[in-house]
Amino acid sequence: LGELFGGGFGGGGRQTRQKRGQDLQTRMELTFKESIFGVKKSINLEHNKTCDDCDGSGAESGSDLETCSECNGAGQTQQRMMGIFATMAECPTCSGKGKTPKKKCKKCRGAGITREKDIVEFSIPAGIKHGDTMRISGKGEAISGGTPGDLFVQVTVSPDKVFGRKGNDLVMNQEITVSEAILGSKRKVKLLDEAEIEIKIPAGTQSGTILRVSGKGIKTSRGTGNLMVTVTVHIPKKLPKKLKEMMEIMQEQGY
Repeated sequence: LGELFGGGFGGGGRQTRQKRGQDLQTRMELTFKESIFGVKKSINLEHNKTCDDCDGSGAESGSDLETCSECNGAGQTQQRMMGIFATMAECPTCSGKGKTPKKKCKKCRGAGITREKDIVEFSIPAGIKHGDTMRISGKGEAISGGTPGDLFVQVTVSPDKVFGRKGNDLVMNQEITVSEAILGSKRKVKLLDEAEIEIKIPAGTQSGTILRVSGKGIKTSRGTGNLMVTVTVHIPKKLPKKLKEMMEIMQEQGY
C-alpha cells in the first residue's frame, strides 16, 4: 500500500525522484557530404529555459529564500483519497523546492523559468547515417525545481549524384569504353573532398566488376571504409566503318 499511495500511508515514505523537463524532438536534413565529413549546425528553438537572472531560484538578486509556509519545507503536501488514505503530492506553492523567495525575480516572476527563443549550436559527427538520432543534453524543456530535458535531432541525408553508401564504404559507378575493358586502362576519379585518385582497370574487365580502393571510404571512430567502384562497359550504338570491320573480324574469330 505504501508503494501505491505514497509516503503518507503507514509512515513508510519513498524517496522523491528529481523532476525532469520534457524532451524535445526535431529533424534536420544534411547533404551527403556533410554526413560523411561532419559539420557544425544550429537550430532556432523556442523552449522553457532556466531564468538567467535568478539561476532558477525564482528570487530577486540579493533576496533570500524562506521555508515554504504550505509544506513547511518538505516540498510535498498530503492529499486524501476516499477519505481514508493519504498520498503525497508536490507542493503547488513551492513546486517541490521546499523554499519560496522573499522577493520574486522580476524576469520570471518567481517561476524560475522563462519562455525564450534560443539558438542551439552542436556538432554533427563524421559518418552519421540517414535516420540516426542525436541527443543534445539539457536543451529540452526546463522545469522549476528539476533538470531540463534533452533535445533529440533526427538526421535525414539527401542523396548525392555520384556517391552512395554501404556501411562505411563509399560506392560509385564508373563507365568505361570497350577498348578500356579489353586492353585495360587507368582512370582518375574525384573524391568527395575534391582530391583526385587514379584507379587501375585491369585488362579483360567485365561490366559489373567492382573495383576496391582501400582506405578511401568513410572515416568514423570505428575505422575507415573503402571506395567501391562498379564498372559498366559502354557499348556504342554506332561504329565507324573501319572499326565495324575490325569487330566483324573479331566476331569471326570467336571474340
